[in-house]
Amino acid sequence: MLAVAILFSWIASSELMSREGKALDTERKRVQGEYLIESALKPGMVLDVTDAKAEDLSLIQLAGPGDQPNRRWKLYHVGDGQFVIETALKEGYDLDARDAKSDDGTLIQLGGGGVDQQNRRWRLVPVSNGEYMIETALMKGVFLDVKDASSENLATIQLGGSNDDGRDQPNRRWRLLRVDLK
Repeated sequence: MLAVAILFSWIASSELMSREGKALDTERKRVQGEYLIESALKPGMVLDVTDAKAEDLSLIQLAGPGDQPNRRWKLYHVGDGQFVIETALKEGYDLDARDAKSDDGTLIQLGGGGVDQQNRRWRLVPVSNGEYMIETALMKGVFLDVKDASSENLATIQLGGSNDDGRDQPNRRWRLLRVDLK
C-alpha cells in the first residue's frame, strides 16, 4: 500500500525530476523510486527484461523472485494520466508494444527513445487491493497480460483484453512494489 500512496502523491513531491535529470519538467515528471511490477498471479513473479539486455526488441517476461536491475522499473508521468515505464537497466529504454500494435497477443519489449510514441505510454487503472491493470495508450481496454495466465518463470508478457474488460483476470492485474526504501 505504501507504493500506491507514493505513486499517487508524486505530484506533491518537491523531488520530481525530468527524465533527463534536469530541473522539474512540466511535461514529463519522474515518480520517485524504483518499482517491481508484480503479477497478481503469484507473489514474487515480476516483469523482467529477458537476458538482462537493455536494447531495442528485448522481450519482457515474468520472472522471480529478485530485485535485480532487469526487474526494476522507473515511472515517468507524461500527461493525460499516462506513464512511461523505463527499465532500471539503462536510461531511455521503456516498455513498448511491438510494432505499435494493440492486438491481443502483441509482444511487450523494450524500445529506446521515442517517449512521445503511444506504444510506449501506459495508464495505471486501479482495480482493488492496491492492484492495477496497465493499459496501453494505443487502445482503451487493452492491457499488459501474462500469456495463458501462466505463473511459470519466463512466461511471455503480451497485450490482451480487447474482447473483455479483464478485471477479474489476475493475468492482467499488477502490484507496484517500491524497492528502493530500505
